[in-house]
Amino acid sequence: VRIDIVIPSIIMLQFFCGIKVIDVLRNVFKPCLCTIIMVAVSLCLQLAGNQIWWQAISIIICAVIYFVLVFFIGRKDIKAFIDLIKHKECVEE
Repeated sequence: VRIDIVIPSIIMLQFFCGIKVIDVLRNVFKPCLCTIIMVAVSLCLQLAGNQIWWQAISIIICAVIYFVLVFFIGRKDIKAFIDLIKHKECVEE
């Protein structure tokens, strides 16, 4: 990740749009946590084998783990997103 672009962008967001840095960090914390856990699992799975079929199974396992983590860690966020979509559909009708 190129930090030299990210940091000025966050500063510009705060200056021009009024978006606080702490709000940005709070929004990306849960997905980053899920990603870090999934990466740790994938590294452990790589130690188990190097065959093509095992790599395919490992990808599926990692995807399942990621979505389970997102569901449990971000349950409130998912519910809020679904409510937002339902509300938007009601407004458009």
